[in-house]
Order: sequence, then C-alpha cells, then structure tokens
Amino acid sequence: LNSLRVDKSRKILLNAEIPITTVALECGFGSIRTFNRVFAGLTGVTPSGFRRRWSGDNYIDYFENDFQRADDERR
Repeated sequence: LNSLRVDKSRKILLNAEIPITTVALECGFGSIRTFNRVFAGLTGVTPSGFRRRWSGDNYIDYFENDFQRADDERR
C-alpha cells in the first residue's frame, strides 16, 4: 500500500505549487513525518529532495526514466 501511495505522491510532487504536507495528506499519510520516512525508505531521497531533482527542466527526464524502467521490467 505504501508503494502505491509513494508512486502517487511522486507524480503530485512534480507540481511545485502543491505543498509537501498537502501531498502527504492527499496520498493517505497521517503525518508529514511518516510520509518523509516511508518516501525516503522506498526512493532513497526525501520528498523535498525528489522535488528539487525532478522539477522544472528535469520534469521530462523523470518521465523518460520512468518509462525506461517500466520497459526494462517488462523484458
């Protein structure tokens, strides 16, 4: 269940206008602390670190990498 929540949150985090606390609550986490811990545990980076890495000009790169991973997993 947490991996589904984190997957959903990664997509929402790409919109820099939505506060991270709002993302956490919209994805079903009871607190920002739990969200940070679970997100970092599954992705290796905090939600804010993820947002910094993949927002702005890197937005397209994120989806290209995501599609490449999906293709690799299907093979």
